[in-house]
Amino acid sequence: IKTHDASSLIQNAPLVDLLNPSNINDLPENYDESENESEFFGNFDKSPNTNKQISPQQTTNLSLSNRSTQIEIVSSKADMHCCNSSKPYHPVTDDELAFTTIDKRACQKWWFMDHSWLTFLLKKVFCHTCRDAFEREIHPNKTKFNPAYRRFITDGFCDWKNARERFKYHESSKIHSDSIYVINQQTKPTVIAQLISRTKRQQEQHRESLLIQISSLIYLLRQGRAFRGHSDIESNLIQLLKLRSTDNNFLKEWINNKKYLSHDIINDLCREIYLFIIRDIVKEISNRKCFSLTWDETCDESTLEQLCFGIRSVNDNYEIFEDVLGLYELSRQNAEAIVEVIFDILTRCRLNISDCRGQSYDGASSMSGIYGGVSALVLKQQFKAFFVHCNAHCLDLAVHDLTNECPTISNCILFAKDIIDFVRLSSKHLSILKEISNQLSMPYSNLASLCPTRWTRRAESYNSLLNNYELVQEALYTLIEEKGGPGIKANGLHEQMNKFYFFFGLKLGYLLFSATEKLSRIIQSSSCCLQDVLSSAESVILYFERIRDDINFKSFYTKVLKESKSLTDKLILARHRRPPKRYQSSSDSVEFSSYEEFYRQQYMKSLGIVVNMLQNRFTQKNFKLLCNVEKFIFYAENNSLDDSNDYFQSIMDFYYGDIDVEKLKVEALMIVDFYQSVIKTNQMNIKQITKISTIRKIFNSCEVGKEMFKEYQKLIKLYLTIPVTTATAERTISTLNRLKTAIRSTMTQSCLNLCLLLHIYKEKIDKIDPRQIASKFISSSEKRQHFFGLML
Repeated sequence: IKTHDASSLIQNAPLVDLLNPSNINDLPENYDESENESEFFGNFDKSPNTNKQISPQQTTNLSLSNRSTQIEIVSSKADMHCCNSSKPYHPVTDDELAFTTIDKRACQKWWFMDHSWLTFLLKKVFCHTCRDAFEREIHPNKTKFNPAYRRFITDGFCDWKNARERFKYHESSKIHSDSIYVINQQTKPTVIAQLISRTKRQQEQHRESLLIQISSLIYLLRQGRAFRGHSDIESNLIQLLKLRSTDNNFLKEWINNKKYLSHDIINDLCREIYLFIIRDIVKEISNRKCFSLTWDETCDESTLEQLCFGIRSVNDNYEIFEDVLGLYELSRQNAEAIVEVIFDILTRCRLNISDCRGQSYDGASSMSGIYGGVSALVLKQQFKAFFVHCNAHCLDLAVHDLTNECPTISNCILFAKDIIDFVRLSSKHLSILKEISNQLSMPYSNLASLCPTRWTRRAESYNSLLNNYELVQEALYTLIEEKGGPGIKANGLHEQMNKFYFFFGLKLGYLLFSATEKLSRIIQSSSCCLQDVLSSAESVILYFERIRDDINFKSFYTKVLKESKSLTDKLILARHRRPPKRYQSSSDSVEFSSYEEFYRQQYMKSLGIVVNMLQNRFTQKNFKLLCNVEKFIFYAENNSLDDSNDYFQSIMDFYYGDIDVEKLKVEALMIVDFYQSVIKTNQMNIKQITKISTIRKIFNSCEVGKEMFKEYQKLIKLYLTIPVTTATAERTISTLNRLKTAIRSTMTQSCLNLCLLLHIYKEKIDKIDPRQIASKFISSSEKRQHFFGLML
């Protein structure tokens, strides 16, 4: 049999049978298959051999075979995609389009790219949009439409010759545009849904704007910057938000709206941030149980008396914390008013005075008075709150005693301050000094200001003047020519700098102050304990005693003479003056036979004064009891308890009710073996325990020891809780002076506190999540909840 290709066979097949193969057996009784044989076989060429006839059985088998092939191909390719899919079906391969050939013309694949609304179904194309609109019965013209449009909706289009013109005509027709419109309208949400969606978008933008505003406030508070200005538009907060609006366009509308940028709203947000931090601090203090009180007073830029209140506590890892709770304005400065403020603070923070174990502040009579001072009034409420005079103040008082009793040091510090301020505080004088430095090709280093009341500034200032001694001399000599007061003052200061007596005082002062300031820096640490203070002070005292001999004086004097050779005039021994008889004491005044003998007396005297003052100032009433506790800790660890009863009695006096002494005795006998075991197991290079830091390291490396030796651990924590300085309060006051300046002197007390604490606790403010602050702020008002929505 001679046949055409498969495409010519399939395109003439009845569609109803191809769509449902199972209907082949369900044909009507009057269906005559022979009537349709021409559709399948009419186009076949007759065989030249007419004698070879195809039997009816062979014809039936051939018909069913071809029909089965047609069913498989069309079912796999079309599968009614237009009816089942929400998107038009476009042929994927060229094989699908090969079956659409009519009169040597077939459907083209690129038509579907030019007309995306076309959908392919059973060798024909339809308009997916119009077909969908009519099937869903949403088209305005539901019943009557032009027969030409029926091809794209129900019958199917296969006039490939005129396809492009028909496609363009249908695409521009009203029935097609109406179909597109009604379909798009069905996909749009309802008015209520659109309003809800718009409200949600607005609320989300409001929340994002609020979060950016909170993060901007956190940044300004952390850096200690003011968030207001002379006008709102020029304030740091608004300008920062404008800067950030370049990355967030919705911020511009937020800034222009100004609804949540008022002063009250900003204060509320800052207050939430402040409360978040202060509550976290108080919670940590409460978890540590025992604490000590530290405070100091100062007068701020607005001449208001401020009390800086702090608390010292120790956690289970023996880490010492000194937390400042804020500044509180004092209406009066007597002891009763201060104690009233202290107990009010403890009540507000829900801290019990019964957990207080120490107190430390300066030695003013209103503070440390034994009868009516703050320490005495607090001891009446809690007898365990032992008072410790701030050791940093004690050291400063010892230095002041030295300057008051030693003329060499006293005169030198006064003239040194005048010289440095005369040059340093005048731009004209400073420029002359630098010009001389360039002319003489001598290096110049900045002169450090000298403040007699600062703890760690004298030695640095003395050293800066010694390094620039010759330059300052030349500058003063040049300034003598000035008329009026500056010239006269420059002449007097220049004469002082030419004297060896002044130069010797500078060198001696630098020798003394460099050692005392090292001690001051050590004891100002917040993690410092009494052992650190006493051992450091003892080291300085031993150093001064060691250099207080003829050998060290000779070396020091020779070095000073050598350095001053080209800087000062020749040595002149002061004329001996005999006082009048009515003023003369029983002992004759001392006469010196040589320069060296005179300066030796000044050297020995100054060292003797500073040693005596340090010994007196670092001996306090409660130190003996604390030292006994310390000795017990170290002697028990080194198995050298000789007379333990005295130590246990001191512990009972100091920590009555806190320590079970009987259990502590048992633990003291076992603690040595525990330490040896831990040191050996962890391979620690420890031969003898002499520091509290070593004990911390051993216990932290073995947590079991904290459970085994609870009383011993409690004793160490209580010992570390006792404050030794008020340096943290002093540093807070320095921060206050940086924040509350002349242009920010009108801030309220609450604003001052939140600005101060948020600037101090930078580590805590870095951990704040702006979402937590925003959630708290939004939930406090129904109006805010409606405006911002829920913070997820």
